[in-house]
Amino acid sequence: MFWLGDHRIRLVTLGASDTRIQSLTKPRVKTSISAERRRESPIPNPTPTIIDFQPLLIPVPPMIEEAFGYTGCSRFVAFFLKPRPLDFSWCDPHESKPSACGSVWLTFAQHRRVHPFLEHFNLGGGDSGAEQWLLLDRVKRQFLVGGASKVAAFLRSVPHEILSAEGDGTDSEPGDVIQVAMSAMVRSWLDEEDS
Repeated sequence: MFWLGDHRIRLVTLGASDTRIQSLTKPRVKTSISAERRRESPIPNPTPTIIDFQPLLIPVPPMIEEAFGYTGCSRFVAFFLKPRPLDFSWCDPHESKPSACGSVWLTFAQHRRVHPFLEHFNLGGGDSGAEQWLLLDRVKRQFLVGGASKVAAFLRSVPHEILSAEGDGTDSEPGDVIQVAMSAMVRSWLDEEDS
């Protein structure tokens, strides 16, 4: 007896020279599924959790989210580049916004202590959208990386955790002055940690 599609086939011998094929339909409920069959059938993707993302050994400056222009107060925030127009952006569980702090991102991403960890990921730029997003856990002060759609799904699913925000998200200084100062602060912190 063997399976052929949805039918179980059995060769039935009725006499010395009379062999017939008997087709039996597959039972509706199978109590076990073979390992091979389990690999073939797609299982709906559950909501990603923090363990679905790869932790990175990148130093996390204490002011990095503010330096990247993040004005929210959520525990988790993701950073990435959008193509055309090239736009550095952040996304938390409640909103996604472009940031005027792209130069700070470049200072950070190209630093000798950070670049080796990021160079193998597509965090966006050029003509392509980001395949991965850089996720910051603001409580553990840890960067993680994950597929853009999975990080976005994770951010939509996390409970609303509010962390204190130092400012109201508005700056009194012109944007370019702040970017230069934040870039210098990030570079200085990374260099200081290097020694």
